[in-house]
Amino acid sequence: MKIYVSPSTQEHNTGPNGYNEETQMNLVADILIPELERHGLTIKRNNRNASGVEEICDESNAWGADYHVAIHSNAFNG
Repeated sequence: MKIYVSPSTQEHNTGPNGYNEETQMNLVADILIPELERHGLTIKRNNRNASGVEEICDESNAWGADYHVAIHSNAFNG
């Protein structure tokens, strides 16, 4: 099974105490990916420098992912 793991690329989504959504969600992916691989799944991870969600979805679809796991926290810098 092919799983495309897509942590946030939104570095401008911030929160209290210096929280940065991109950084934190990539830390979640760093923990998730080895666990998925340990169970025999094939993983591809998005590029942190992708220009946007359309590019990420296109890559996931082109790769033929069975599942696309988007990891976001909905941080808000307001």
